[in-house]
Amino acid sequence: MLFWRLLPTSHRILLLLAIVYATNTLVLRGALTSFMELTPSEMLQRSEYWRMFTYPFAITGFWSIISASMILYFFAPEVEHILSARRFVIALSLFVVVHGMIYTPLMMASNLPLTGPEAAALFILTLYTFLYPSGEISLFGLFSVRATTMLAFIICASLLAPLLSPPLHPVAFIHVFADELFGVFTGFIFAYLYFGRGAERDFYPIFSSQQQKQAAPRRTSPSTASVGYPTMHSQSADDQPVAITLPEPSDDTELDEDHLNAILDKISEKGQASLTASERKFLQDYASKL
Repeated sequence: MLFWRLLPTSHRILLLLAIVYATNTLVLRGALTSFMELTPSEMLQRSEYWRMFTYPFAITGFWSIISASMILYFFAPEVEHILSARRFVIALSLFVVVHGMIYTPLMMASNLPLTGPEAAALFILTLYTFLYPSGEISLFGLFSVRATTMLAFIICASLLAPLLSPPLHPVAFIHVFADELFGVFTGFIFAYLYFGRGAERDFYPIFSSQQQKQAAPRRTSPSTASVGYPTMHSQSADDQPVAITLPEPSDDTELDEDHLNAILDKISEKGQASLTASERKFLQDYASKL
């Protein structure tokens, strides 16, 4: 299917999550949740180890699917662009399995199941904030949200959730640290080792088939592969440089260049996802003149 092939991997994962959530909620009335969730004691007693892979699809709340959808739609494509689609999938899969393996002994004595993609989504959002500390997105042209602000909001909401759901029990806070905050912690560790100083010390993830020639730089703005605008790469060895004839300078051209420079400054400071619809259209129109 052409539509499926054009989607970045992160959007494919989002589409699968939405389909499973809609089917489980509207059709099966939650029957899939008990089959996919990870309850440590029951999983080990029944040897149902597939739950190590299926618990992210056991979405139990509307907030869970909304927060994960925002991260996968707006932030994940840029992380995927830097890692490559293959490494993005491997890193995310490894996180899901390792998270399940660590959660199982920590929460063995409790009956709190591990469900939903929140931890994996926070893992991705943490990678994004490490790469682009000042990066922000434009939510459908309505308002802008910084990645660090969104990360802090989700962390605070996770910590406040046990207080708003009596009876208050310490196990609920342990569950937050073993679930959502584990994604944040693991994201920072992975980002440090893969993109930061750990990479400069010749550390390379086990899923990488080839060592990187140099550490990935910590950038200040996302690349040109923004949400909804996939980048096409040509692999032909016969590609030749194309001479571009610039238009004759005029007052309109100077105004366009001033506007272009302002947009480029905004991209450099806040990221390409922060552009409004009119600014994106201006860039497309300007490119068509070249």
